[in-house]
Formats: sequence, C-alpha cells, structure tokens
Amino acid sequence: MNEEILSQQGYRVIAVENAHDALEVLDKEAIDLLISDVIMPDMDGCQLLAIVHEKHPQVITQLASGFTGEHHTNDIIDNHPQDILHKPYSAKTLLKRVSELLARNNTSHKQP
Repeated sequence: MNEEILSQQGYRVIAVENAHDALEVLDKEAIDLLISDVIMPDMDGCQLLAIVHEKHPQVITQLASGFTGEHHTNDIIDNHPQDILHKPYSAKTLLKRVSELLARNNTSHKQP
C-alpha cells in the first residue's frame, strides 16, 4: 500500500521483500529514505536500521509497526517511541511523515 500511495504522489519507490534485499538495493542505488516494518522474518527492522545507520548514514530511516511486542526491546524503540509510524495509518499520515523527513534533510524524492 505504501508503494502505491507514494508512487501516486510522484515519489520513486523501490519495494523489496526483506531486509537483505533492502541492503542490496542500498549498496547499488542512491536512496534518500528507507521505511521498514519493525517485525520481519530473519532480520527485524531495528537490526536493519542499525546496519543502514552504520553503512549508509546519509539514508533517512523510518520504522513502522502495528505491534512491537513486550519481548522486543531496542534502543531505537525504547528511546524514540514517538518516531515509530504506528499501524494502521492513513495515506495522509504517511505522506505527511515522508514530507517531514525529507524536508529535515533538504532532499527531494520526487522525480523532475
């Protein structure tokens, strides 16, 4: 759904199936913003963001989750719960957050 909403607004979106695919794309493409779910198989969103912050510090990151679970503790979640995009969220909420994140870094994801 995020892919459709963002694409319709002119953003270039690369959707992938898992964290490993996301890391491969980041190694090959110039990416401004990465949106990841917290709960994913193999590697969770917090682990992904830790790698991205280390290897690709220029990439803006956003976590989304409908449920993090009491068993899931991480500095990103524990110290910045307000930074999680909580599901379900509306298209308006998604677009506002993306716009705010990109504006903070004075970058634009929109195609010319």
